Amino acid sequence: MVCQRESPVTIWGTGQAGKNVEVYFQDARIKVTCGADGKWEATLPPMKACSTPAELKVESEGGRLVLKDILVGDVWICAGQSNMEWPLSRDLNAKDSLASAEISGLRLLNYSYPGQYRYANPFTEAEIARLVPEKFFQGQWQVSSSKSAAPFSAAGFYFGKKIHAEVDVPVGMVNYAIGGSPIETWISTEALARDARFRDKVNQDWLTNPAMDSWVRQRGREQLRGVPKEALGQRPSGPIHSYAPGIAFEWGPGRIARFPVKGFLWYQGESNSLEEPRVAEYRALFKILVDDWRACWKQPKAPFYWVQLSSISEKHYKSQFWPRFRNDQRLSMSDIENGGMAVCSDAGAERDVHPRNKKVVGERLAAWALNQVYGKAVVPSGPLPQKVSREGKALKIVFTYADGGLKTSDGQPPREFEVAGKDGKFFPAEATIRNGSVEVISSRVPSPRKVRYGWIPFSRGNLVNSAGLPASTFEVEISE
Repeated sequence: MVCQRESPVTIWGTGQAGKNVEVYFQDARIKVTCGADGKWEATLPPMKACSTPAELKVESEGGRLVLKDILVGDVWICAGQSNMEWPLSRDLNAKDSLASAEISGLRLLNYSYPGQYRYANPFTEAEIARLVPEKFFQGQWQVSSSKSAAPFSAAGFYFGKKIHAEVDVPVGMVNYAIGGSPIETWISTEALARDARFRDKVNQDWLTNPAMDSWVRQRGREQLRGVPKEALGQRPSGPIHSYAPGIAFEWGPGRIARFPVKGFLWYQGESNSLEEPRVAEYRALFKILVDDWRACWKQPKAPFYWVQLSSISEKHYKSQFWPRFRNDQRLSMSDIENGGMAVCSDAGAERDVHPRNKKVVGERLAAWALNQVYGKAVVPSGPLPQKVSREGKALKIVFTYADGGLKTSDGQPPREFEVAGKDGKFFPAEATIRNGSVEVISSRVPSPRKVRYGWIPFSRGNLVNSAGLPASTFEVEISE
């Protein structure tokens, strides 16, 4: 495994009440006493990065435990739904990536969960038996190899591989993603209940609760069909399930919040994008999630990077709200300090909600970390709108992350720009790159006030910066 460098590392366990426990790691030796309930906790001092495998020894009267092959470096948590879960073995670049996956300084912890790849089929008895905190997520640390990397999150693998190569420290990647999961299951019930806007999500049965997405409720009923009520644990928000509010976080990442990490990666949103009310609340829920996780870890400025929804046709997915969703994800960057968003609309597939090119995703997430966390001279993002002003009948858009200039990915004129006047009706606009900014104009809008870009579910907008990173979907009003 990998322990987080430059942070006190907490080790905890259980033993016999009143008995001493001694913990050894590197040069540290710590002696603690088990409490009346048998629980003990020891904290190792901050350590420098170390690629030499070490042993952690825990000794008590009548027993000795040795954990081997431990490195010290940076640990990143991955979470979200199926696009984060998507395994490297099914990635577009799987053949080459698996052939080069033997990386001793990259360690992977891939968690399975009850109902994984169950889809609409009812849970088995074995899966129902795992619906308890201690058994819900199961997995073990492994050294990165073609075998261990194959089932691991492709996005997480590419992120970890890039960080390890560029920073040259051991990297540990921990994957908790759950296919189809809504954001509500990744926020503690306490955090949801504290906010009056979302209290209704945790005080009634989530399977019938209109405050939860209808598809999420449907999938839950399908998987729990025929399961006796007495076989399931019950909470105020309804039966235990990986989609139930609070469960994924409280039984997953929240259980290791005493273990320090470097930061978090998030790839989720599809299950909250299907209905207008769910889309409208997502930005606020996401802010609660980030604050909740940082508070649980007592790391208030821990880096948090997320993936913007990509692109897909409305003919193949209920994606009419995706432009607004992507824009709200962009706006979340103003809500979250030490955060960043990977734009991947250019990598979306017209017919598939699971884009296969996760190498683009992982490496664009890594660009944020390399820039913000590791101080590398890496451009972290594609162009983001900074200011819009009117110049006669045209609008001029100034972008951040455009210091090296703007261009298009295919050499064609910029496309998918629209403008609107006071009435809010948008019309296609002609766009021109000029002096590092973009000017847009439409004969149908003589006095434009708003401009938007990439405002269709299957976007093929072609604006990029000098690093080749794509611009985000956006809607902006003139600055007056």
